[in-house]
Amino acid sequence: MRKYLWSDGQIPTLDNHSKCKHEIIRDYLTKYLEIVSQPLNRFPNRSLKITIVDGFAGGGKYQYQDNIVDGSPLILLNTVAEAKAGIRSLNPKTPIQFEEDFIFVEKNQQTAQYLQGEIRKEGFQNKSQVLCGEFGHYLPTIIAQIKKKSNNRQDGRSIFILDQYGYSDVLIKQIKCILNNSNAEIILTFAVDALITYLDESKQNALSRIGFSQKDFQQFRRNQSNRDKCRSIIQHRMSSIFYGLNYFFTPFFIISDNSKSQGGYWLIHISRHYRARQEMVGLHWDKGNISQHYGTSGINMLGYRSKFDEDYTKQLTLPHSSFRFDVAASQQTHEALHREIGNYLYKNIQSGSAITVKKLKQGITNHTPGSDQDIQKALDSLKEEKSITIKGNANSDKRIITVERQLVIKMG
Repeated sequence: MRKYLWSDGQIPTLDNHSKCKHEIIRDYLTKYLEIVSQPLNRFPNRSLKITIVDGFAGGGKYQYQDNIVDGSPLILLNTVAEAKAGIRSLNPKTPIQFEEDFIFVEKNQQTAQYLQGEIRKEGFQNKSQVLCGEFGHYLPTIIAQIKKKSNNRQDGRSIFILDQYGYSDVLIKQIKCILNNSNAEIILTFAVDALITYLDESKQNALSRIGFSQKDFQQFRRNQSNRDKCRSIIQHRMSSIFYGLNYFFTPFFIISDNSKSQGGYWLIHISRHYRARQEMVGLHWDKGNISQHYGTSGINMLGYRSKFDEDYTKQLTLPHSSFRFDVAASQQTHEALHREIGNYLYKNIQSGSAITVKKLKQGITNHTPGSDQDIQKALDSLKEEKSITIKGNANSDKRIITVERQLVIKMG
């Protein structure tokens, strides 16, 4: 059943955890534009070409407490406008040119018309397309448009916001299509709590289309009464699917601050770029304990455990038996990374071999809720306790680390 409907005089109410999701999208897009525009400062005649796609757009406005606030389409439009102004002000004589396009897909005709009206009110109609229909139907056309914009090169930048209404509208094959055909990033939501609440035999076919096996389905059913355990199983299984894509991703939950709410969802960010993954991880830490992670804090964060006790998982006993992005989780992450990176180096680096810091970090980043700074902090701790020695300039990427057994690791 469709929860959100827009019409004259009627707009949906926005929950706190959905507002947090919108803040993450806004903050990430701002940071993304700042980063990708930096190299262009050396080439003032270059332009930044980007297409932003909102695959489940909604009507563009919500009621939040006593105020009317923007939904994702208006957030995207206004965020890009503000970021452009800030970036251009840094180099006013030869400002970077932007070629941004927005595509909003909304399957409900009445809602699509409402969205068009809101876009027109704010003066963004010349930059926007509102397409009425299913996202999957329009995806090939959208991909073709992105390719055409970049002259059929693979470097056409795009961001896909796939904030689906449930958990089965976005198929794994669609995600692969997006990633394989453009320099794209994806922010995807997955309504985990809705799946758990309404899980029955009628959902099996829908789940198979997004990558779950019959065995997975039966495991969900057996643990349906334990919401935390079921969230953990879903996170583990879905993450194994994303590991197979060979992209960087963040697989964390946004959970309602209302204990009676069952609106928690999985917020997944997928990118081919290591730094992009790190920026998104940083936002989860910045937002504090509204983000959750059902796994461990070291470099095996998605290694599912059938037990949740502290002795078995080596994890703090946190609310809901999960990892919250708070002070306690930060300390736990530091301790786990210090221990597990040290073990990783001793076990996996053979005598006489070398590994770059880039390769080391890229090899473990999808396996930890920690940030790049957390990984570096763990390395610094290993150095301070003389488990390893680091030679080279402090800020250089070409430092050499020697470990206790005279194994040499080239960092850089």
